[in-house]
Order: sequence, then C-alpha cells, then structure tokens
Amino acid sequence: MMKQHIRRIVPLALVSALLMALLAGCGGEKNKVASAISQFEGACQELDVRGMIECMDPAISGPLLSAMDLFGVEDTSGALDQLVGALDLFDGAGQQTEDLVQSIRIEPKEYDFNDDRDTCTVTAELSYGDSEPRSITLQMVLEDETWYIGGIGL
Repeated sequence: MMKQHIRRIVPLALVSALLMALLAGCGGEKNKVASAISQFEGACQELDVRGMIECMDPAISGPLLSAMDLFGVEDTSGALDQLVGALDLFDGAGQQTEDLVQSIRIEPKEYDFNDDRDTCTVTAELSYGDSEPRSITLQMVLEDETWYIGGIGL
C-alpha cells in the first residue's frame, strides 16, 4: 500500500517541480530584460554615453564603440547632444539636455517574448523632467545570453 502511495506522489512531485522551474524561468527572462532596461536608465542618469551605447544591440553599438576607440573619444558630452538629437526625444532641449537625460525614467509595463525567447517587445512608460509619461516600445534582443535594446519606438 505504501509503495503505491509513493508511486503516485513521485510523479506528482516531479510535475510540480517542472512547472515551478518553467514558471521561474519565465520570470527570470523578464527580470533579465528589465535589468537591461534599468542598466540603460542608469547610464542615462550618470550621463554615461558609452554605457548607453553598450546597452544597445551589438550590431549597432559595436561600430560606434569601435569608432570612439579608434578616434580616442573620451569626452562624450558632444556625443550626448548628438544622441539626443538622433533619438528626437526632447524637442530642442538645448542646454537642458544633460538635466533631461539624467531625469529619464523607463517603467516597463508589458513583455511580449517571441516563441524562441530571443526577442522581446516591451511596452513601457518614458518620462523625463516634469513631462507626463508617454508610451514607448522597446525592441529587445538576446545576444550571447545578454539582453540589449535593439530599437526604441516613440
């Protein structure tokens, strides 16, 4: 009688453990994506243009970082104005650019992973300065077990 009871409990325990592992894995990837977004946000707050670029898809960031290294670009303050202009985030912010970049806050709301779980579309709210939050879409890509920002849709 005891053996039959154990035979029923063992498969149930294995199925339960498998389900818990699967659910933990889902949350794990979501947390990794959120961490990558948080790293970008932190680089913004530190005015670390190199750090911001390193959060981008290596297909995008690789050439930029190589060019910065090749030309010995250490001071990235000029690059900050160009980056903000290219992203068209702040409608002619001028001298306030640094303050606005430091005030960037990105709050992920929804995560939509593809079937292979190597890309994720994140719907988030972006705010800066005294602005009202606005909805953005972040295209995230997984490269060598690290999540990167592949694109930002405003």
